[in-house]
Parts: sequence; structure tokens; C-alpha cells
Amino acid sequence: MKAYQNGAAEDEKFQGVHVDIEPHVLPQWKSDQTSAIRQWQENVQYLTDHVREMNLPVAADIPFWLCNYTTADGTSTLSRFMISQYDAVAIMSYRDTADGIYSTAKRELEEANYLGKPAFASVETKPSSEGEFITFYEEGKAYMDSQLGKLQQLAQVNTSFAGVSVHDLDGWRSLND
Repeated sequence: MKAYQNGAAEDEKFQGVHVDIEPHVLPQWKSDQTSAIRQWQENVQYLTDHVREMNLPVAADIPFWLCNYTTADGTSTLSRFMISQYDAVAIMSYRDTADGIYSTAKRELEEANYLGKPAFASVETKPSSEGEFITFYEEGKAYMDSQLGKLQQLAQVNTSFAGVSVHDLDGWRSLND
């Protein structure tokens, strides 16, 4: 990445890095979770250190349930550790109501408040096999817009709340009116 950045024309350079690292989908998450978490922490520190050496901001998607896990050494919630490493986070708070989105993102938003980091609440627009309550796919754009307006009202009590991120652009564009 450094080689590309150093050789790229000014209008072709990276402006920042945003990652979505999900080790909880690996078999090791179930068989040796402490090791998986330790490796995740080490990889995130390596990544953020190298991206910052290039003077770029670095952000990440994080699951809303990270607050239920601790770091490998047990000294902090995993969400607090992850939020502290990045310049901003997008909390994968995939629900299809303002209350649902806010309640899933609330603990990470509070931790981001404490750490002084911006945090986005993320919503899903593509079909989901996890249930209809996960995505706005069934409800459409107008309903999603109304719920996101309500979410703004609920979440504004958090200084960390930076807005909403949408997964994904094609899904958003294809929502019914």
C-alpha cells in the first residue's frame, strides 16, 4: 500500500482506509476464542500503525455485540479496545426500526463518547437470511428514511454519533419507494 501511495498521482492516492475484519466467522472463534481475539488485536494494531505512518485516517466496521467480549488480557471490553484503535467506527447495528438500531448501537456509542471517537450506526438494505428485522429491504426507502430521522433524534444524546452508514450502495439504490 505504501508503494502504491508513494507512486500514485495526487488524484489517485488513497484518502483513508476503512476495514471490515470479522474473525468471529472463523472456526477458531469457537475453538480458541482468546487466541482469535489476541490475533485480531495484534493485527488491528499493526494495521492502524502502518496506515497512520502514511498520514491517513483509518476506520472500521465493528459488530454491535463487541461490548459483550473482553480483550485477550481481560482488561477492557473488546469494543472499547477496537474503538480506541481507529479514528472512527461504523457499528453494524443492523435493525429495521429506529429503536432497534439505537438499542443495538447504544453501548458502543457510549464507549465512543468516552473515547472521543466518531461512531456511525450502520443499517442494512440487502435481503438477509437472519430475519426481516435486520434489513430495510422489505420496507423500502420511505420507511427507512422515516426511521433514520427518528434515529437521529434518539442518538443525538451521544456526542460520538456521527450519522448513519448504509450497507450497501447497490442495495440502497434498489430499495422500493
